[in-house]
Amino acid sequence: MILGREPAVIAGAIKALIAVLCLTVFTGVSADGQTAINALAAAILGVVVAVQVSAEKALPLVVGLVEAGLYVAVAFGMNVTPDVQAALLVAVGAVVAVITRDRVTAKVPALAPGQFRERTGPVR
Repeated sequence: MILGREPAVIAGAIKALIAVLCLTVFTGVSADGQTAINALAAAILGVVVAVQVSAEKALPLVVGLVEAGLYVAVAFGMNVTPDVQAALLVAVGAVVAVITRDRVTAKVPALAPGQFRERTGPVR
């Protein structure tokens, strides 16, 4: 494991260090920029911790990481149209779905053709 036996604790310490650096060293960065940096660091470290704990279940987090990275890039002035943003997010989501499909197991067993499952909770 990259972060040893305590990935969440180490990731939390890294996030705290990044926040302190934003406040003390990188004082020229705007409040919005600091927020974006902290959000991206949290997303990256969240994925790292999830991979350390359960790699096959962490793949869907990649979509959130790409989304966070894209929003940070836009916040820092990268000119990306909404259409390109949507296309990137759809592409990453599709790739992650294909990769994840055969690596995870559903908590609910599959039904035979023609079978239906009864609802046990409220309809939403």
